[in-house]
Amino acid sequence: MTSHTSAFRLFGRFVIAIAVILFVIFMFDWTKDSNVEIIRYIYSSSQEENMQFTCYDNKKASKGKSFPRNLTAFIDYWKISDIHVYKLKPINSSGVVFITYASSNHFHESRKAVSSLRSAYRNKIVFYDLGLTAKEATEMANVCNLEMWKFDYSKYPSFVTQLFQYHFKAIIMAEAFSQFESYWIMDASIRFNNHSSLHDFYSKFLCSHLHFSISSGKMETLVQRFPASHSILATTHPGMYDYLPINATRAIDVTMRAATVMFITRSDLGREAVKWNVLCALTGDCFAPPGSELTCKFDGPRRVYAHCNRYDQSSINIIIESLLDRDGWHRTTINDDGGMGQFISIQRGDRESKKLSIPCH
Repeated sequence: MTSHTSAFRLFGRFVIAIAVILFVIFMFDWTKDSNVEIIRYIYSSSQEENMQFTCYDNKKASKGKSFPRNLTAFIDYWKISDIHVYKLKPINSSGVVFITYASSNHFHESRKAVSSLRSAYRNKIVFYDLGLTAKEATEMANVCNLEMWKFDYSKYPSFVTQLFQYHFKAIIMAEAFSQFESYWIMDASIRFNNHSSLHDFYSKFLCSHLHFSISSGKMETLVQRFPASHSILATTHPGMYDYLPINATRAIDVTMRAATVMFITRSDLGREAVKWNVLCALTGDCFAPPGSELTCKFDGPRRVYAHCNRYDQSSINIIIESLLDRDGWHRTTINDDGGMGQFISIQRGDRESKKLSIPCH
């Protein structure tokens, strides 16, 4: 009788152990499409999360196609899902992070970008390695107060490896949003100068903090300033509008702004912009609809479709245009503001052949 009881107890413990193991496995949502291992909270709001971008045009709303619901794992992890609320804070200039990135083909430009930053500012630099050689990565890692972050392509859909479609940029913006209060996203061609003008730029957010900016157009919380030479419509594949709708007249009339450099500080508007941008980037036929080409064919006015797609630049411009219209920003004032041009220049092809050596003192 005793032996039977002991056997029964052992069997019971075995069953309980199996049940616990199955429960733990259930707690992990191993997202198949992305091979990313992200712990999903049991109380996740994924079923309630809004996955349809809304186009606001003079307060009239229209919705795009729903993004795949399995992508909520990413936006939960990056703290950009709808349950998160961010209140704008005054900018702490010493805490602002400069984020840049490169693969080997832009390494020499990145040398120049990093050296220009480090000569002017002591702020942390985060450098995303998109595919440097071991020698290049080691050289960059020796720069004072610079952190090397290896971009992990294995976490994301395979199309993210197509660097000339710039999916990585939207992902970096989202990763950074979860880590830093305020940061710059900058290509290798960006050069900073005029230290005092940069401080003036940061001070404008004090007006935003006091809610004066909505009426004055002083400063939004995801800032682009350098205009492209064409409209949004001219360089956006029509397939992107399925997910990110925009009024056709608006797409023709509004000048696209470059995505080579952006300043982001945490706010509800910033969270929304980063969320929709990365959802598009992780959805193949949103960021890069079939037939997308980077090279444009401008045969006439640069307001009509030039049979090309600017990927990250197209996506973020559509999103920001809609969100700012919803929130009542004065677009004309924003577009006319010289802003970044006072302390930033774009110098494509500006390379540095000399090896970087910037130790901490």
